[in-house]
Amino acid sequence: MINSGTKTDEDEPQKQCRKRRKKICNDVSHRGWADLPVELLVTIYSTLTIVDFLNFGKVCSSWRLSFLIFKQNFMNVHAPLAMYISSRAKKSCHFYDISTRVKYETKLPTCVGKKFLGCSSGYLIFQDFHKKIWVINPLTGHKLRFPNMPQTKKPLNGSDRAIFASFGSGSDFALMVLSKTHETIRYCISRDTNARWRYLSFAKESWKIVDLVVFDGRVYALTNNSRIGVFNLRTRRFWFLTLEGTPWLTTFVRLVASKKQLLIVHFLPTISRAKVYTIDLERLKWVEVEDLGDEALFLGAWMSSKSGSTTNWRGLRNCVYHLPFGSNMCNIYNLNGEFRGRFQICEPDMTHKIYCWYFLHQAYSPDNISDEN
Repeated sequence: MINSGTKTDEDEPQKQCRKRRKKICNDVSHRGWADLPVELLVTIYSTLTIVDFLNFGKVCSSWRLSFLIFKQNFMNVHAPLAMYISSRAKKSCHFYDISTRVKYETKLPTCVGKKFLGCSSGYLIFQDFHKKIWVINPLTGHKLRFPNMPQTKKPLNGSDRAIFASFGSGSDFALMVLSKTHETIRYCISRDTNARWRYLSFAKESWKIVDLVVFDGRVYALTNNSRIGVFNLRTRRFWFLTLEGTPWLTTFVRLVASKKQLLIVHFLPTISRAKVYTIDLERLKWVEVEDLGDEALFLGAWMSSKSGSTTNWRGLRNCVYHLPFGSNMCNIYNLNGEFRGRFQICEPDMTHKIYCWYFLHQAYSPDNISDEN
């Protein structure tokens, strides 16, 4: 019998083997999380929910670096979120993932009591009692405060729409508010020293602006007589494009930006039929779009309409996902008006909620307005 404290010639190789095993185990435990191959990290994050992916970047410095590299790709392929919030913001807003049916909640402690004006470029826009405008990114926590808006006889209301975007190549941001009540576009470019509100009035014109969108570095406007205008925030110049083949449209029309096209969506809620046009900016003409390919349209109030691919999350292509104003249901139609389905975003209750789309890919990459156009 060998005593535990006795050293023999046979014990030496066994001890060396134990040391080697211990060293290997220590190496694996030391390097395992931080030095996983990139391919494996991609496999891991592709199976995560949004919250898990945000926590993915907090595991270690190596994973944080991977998170920064891959975050935009993760957000690009994810389905849009249906967002709902009280018109007088409480302490939080809620998101519904239409691909996984998972619900999320994010706290908004600085927005209690503020009026919700809309969602744009991954940011939520609020106005407080002192007419100051706040924008906050619910994913990153980034927030900005714009100066007081000029006093007006009538306050902003539900028909007014707000657009937020980065401006130029620096760290400036632009906020525009299309007010149908006052027949103006009010806009402000964030500066450290001289940020102030300016406005473009169309009150005395025969046409009225009904929608705005940022596309390919420019601000485009749509009027009630189907004219397409361009607005330069730097020079304060507004002009119309001379286009061929302009169709007759009703007031139920929206400007929608896709990755490659500026779309005009004529959606009639009463018959649930959508006619889609694009502006061929090279030939300067309207072109009807009969097939969106692998994309779908996501229409909602509060400046939150967009088109996006449905391939990666197995959504219905060439369809319209419509959030009716004040409804907790999302209805799906194809472009011919055929009903394809519906789903409930949240349980109905007595509180007044605002529903809109939230596009994850814009949380880290908002729309940009070029300083040169």
